[in-house]
Amino acid sequence: MNIERSHERKDIEYHAAIAAEYDRVVVEPRRHSIDALFRPLHKLLPPHKGAMLDLGCGTGHMLCRYAAGFDRVVAVDHSLEMLAGAQSNARNAGLAHVEFDRGDAFEFLRSRRGEKFDLITCVGFLHHLEQRRIAEIFALIESLLAADGLFVFAEPVETADREPWPITWWNASFRSRPHEYSHAAEDPDEAPLQISRLRQDAASAGLRIVGEGRGWEIFPRHEPPSRLDALAIPLLHRLFGAAGPVYWAACTRAANQEAPNNSAA
Repeated sequence: MNIERSHERKDIEYHAAIAAEYDRVVVEPRRHSIDALFRPLHKLLPPHKGAMLDLGCGTGHMLCRYAAGFDRVVAVDHSLEMLAGAQSNARNAGLAHVEFDRGDAFEFLRSRRGEKFDLITCVGFLHHLEQRRIAEIFALIESLLAADGLFVFAEPVETADREPWPITWWNASFRSRPHEYSHAAEDPDEAPLQISRLRQDAASAGLRIVGEGRGWEIFPRHEPPSRLDALAIPLLHRLFGAAGPVYWAACTRAANQEAPNNSAA
């Protein structure tokens, strides 16, 4: 069997198995941490908000974050079960204008040549790909990005730093009551990516990074999360996030006029 197709099949089967519980296990415990990580993005969003594309949308947390500000929104995922979660979350958020497309990301991007999107988001998706295909998908994304558009991606990355002890201490309460899936699912075993390689692949695809940041996963100490959690998690992120294993970058087309680099930890 073709190794690439085997990996893709395993990935689809894994997400089919976890989709119903993905938000409970992954998204909700990280909500304050994700908010802190992406906060600098608000000042980088494109001035024109015509169309947004969420590639590898999962259960739709980037849709719920940004889609309301755009006239037209397209969300793509190859997992039917994850896409169903995104549709449910979009309905609950009052996002009636989202077009959902189940399919392969590469095939989707090739089929939409000629279209332009003002914001393209791709979060937690690239590490599911074979490393050699990341530059390829960056190039396809660049071809669909509007002249003044923004492409945002975020991924787990390699880091030589250990988790700072204040975060370890803070997270201890959550880790003593871990949120786990109710049934076992075979993980595709993807590895964290290298920041230097991501930057290189972006540049080779004609993308220019205009903002980037990093963070640690910081969890609420209380269930449900308390006001203390909402205050402490952003503070811990600001103090210690710069060497964390979660990395985001915001890119424009490199052909655009030079713009200042706005980085944030």
